[in-house]
Amino acid sequence: MNKKPLQPEADTMDSINDKLTKEFAKMSTLLQQERKNFDMLMAQQRAAFNDEVLKKIQEIVKDRAELDKARAELSLEKAELDNKMQKMRVEIEKESRTKAIEETNAELAKARLAAENEIKKLQQEFKKEEEKHFQKMAALKKENHELERDIEQKLFLTSGNTQTGQKKNSQELIVQTVTGDSYRGYINIGFNERLSDMFTKVKSQFIIIYDAKVKGEEKATVFINKQNIVSIKPLDEAAKRKPMRPEHSDTM
Repeated sequence: MNKKPLQPEADTMDSINDKLTKEFAKMSTLLQQERKNFDMLMAQQRAAFNDEVLKKIQEIVKDRAELDKARAELSLEKAELDNKMQKMRVEIEKESRTKAIEETNAELAKARLAAENEIKKLQQEFKKEEEKHFQKMAALKKENHELERDIEQKLFLTSGNTQTGQKKNSQELIVQTVTGDSYRGYINIGFNERLSDMFTKVKSQFIIIYDAKVKGEEKATVFINKQNIVSIKPLDEAAKRKPMRPEHSDTM
């Protein structure tokens, strides 16, 4: 009994290819939307940071203006005291009697001492205000540094490594995405023991590949959504599995 040859299932393969093409397009759209959301979040964070810094700078400018005003008032009071002292000297010169001159000199000395004490007091108050100003400047610099560090930590989402940006445990790898793009670079797995821990233990939705080769750039940084990764090839482990060639001996 003759068996009929099997017919090729071309229609089925075309249907599968169409489904795969649609899935790839859908994943690419999702990836673009994730990138757009991430850029929007970073823009909001930077805008909030800029507003806070601007507010602090305005406060410092206001405090500085008040200090300048106090300094001007101090100079004016000193000028008035100098004028009074000059007038007292003129009056003393006009006195013909020694007793009157002595009494006037005593009053002048007393007024001078009071003026010097007042000037010292004003200088101390000005110094205190100036110290407060420097303390506010130092606090603003510290807050500015903390805000920058917070933004840097949010940009560097790699892993459980608490020291952001340090390459504690780097591995070279090649990542292929659903769009067909391949990225070769390094990933920081932090204090995790294996590369797979980045996908099983780390809650972040993204991984970061640094020193990546992208479109001619040698030191690019790439953010990749874990859901868009098709395959990962760790180059370090591949090198370890590469068989060693036996050494040839010179002696026969």
